Amino acid sequence: MILTDYLALNSDNLSSRQRLIFHITLCLLLLAGTLFNGCSPEQEEDTQTGKAPTVEEEELQFTDFSDTDLVNIRSSAKNLEPLTSLLISRENEIILEHYQNGLAPGDGVNVKSASKSILSALVGIALQEGDLESLEATVGDFFPGKLQNSSEKRKNITVRNLLLMRSGLQTTSFDNYGHWTTSSNWLDYALNQPFVAAPGKETEYSTGDSHILAALLTRATGRDLKDYAQQHLFDPLNVLIHHWQRSPEGYRFGGNNLTISPRGMLRLGKLYLNDGRWQGEQLIASNWVEESTRAHVEDTFHSYPYGYYWWNNNYRDLDAFFAWGYGGQFIFVIPEFEMVIVTTTNLHSTPNARDFVDSIHELLREDIISRTLKP
Repeated sequence: MILTDYLALNSDNLSSRQRLIFHITLCLLLLAGTLFNGCSPEQEEDTQTGKAPTVEEEELQFTDFSDTDLVNIRSSAKNLEPLTSLLISRENEIILEHYQNGLAPGDGVNVKSASKSILSALVGIALQEGDLESLEATVGDFFPGKLQNSSEKRKNITVRNLLLMRSGLQTTSFDNYGHWTTSSNWLDYALNQPFVAAPGKETEYSTGDSHILAALLTRATGRDLKDYAQQHLFDPLNVLIHHWQRSPEGYRFGGNNLTISPRGMLRLGKLYLNDGRWQGEQLIASNWVEESTRAHVEDTFHSYPYGYYWWNNNYRDLDAFFAWGYGGQFIFVIPEFEMVIVTTTNLHSTPNARDFVDSIHELLREDIISRTLKP
């Protein structure tokens, strides 16, 4: 029998003064019990029902990677044979930088179609600089000679249509890619494809659309696009464009074959993580970063929502946007946890590019993000 029970049972036999002392003592003991139990009566009641909060009800928090986490992530990266680099930044600090299969930190990597995300950045810069009036500018505005005998529908394809792969023109990618890239004039070939839909109505992935946009942007800025990108985007990031292929007619290959280092890719991701701001300078307008990376198209052939040449996905309830190049050239940005993740691969040793890309998404979800979420 505890003391409170004893005092309660014998209170009738106490004097008034003793009863007063008894009640004070009882209150103090009950208060002490509540404090030491560490919970309120309501919490005790929940505990007695056996109901515990589920993981879904708890707020997941980011925890820094332990040394063991980093060792395990490196080990997983080494098992992905075509992978050449994995870089992870958290709160603008690099916490992992891993290279393999002969790639060194300063080496250039062909980022393939992740070039399109860079082209998207250049559109934002051109709008900011006043070189491009609006997203409603049309191909007819910039190529009147080429399109003088074309339909109004073809002339009225807008910059926005091109950014969303909604030109309506037959794709130059996939089975048509070889025919297109062996032609003598890639711009003319892309511009003169037959319509398969009205402009602005349906999304069909086509590197031809991004090449038309690169040529249009070259006309708008009056500059070689590589020089424009180096000056306005990569020089402030202290990143060198190693190479950017030209098409036969002299335009930079819009949407493909731009070469920078993995660290350069990481800095581009960090620029977008910080809403277009780098070391106190607004390189890209914050509203363009938000507009271009959010999903405008939900249904694409890759099944990932699409922005202006940026893809969207969700990993363990965390929203991410990413640049994506063939074979696994990725820049992932996860704003909620202030993370940027870069992967590059050896294109020549990727036997099945689609399966390998799935492996990278699994690496991101299971080996990296899962280690950061603690209930």
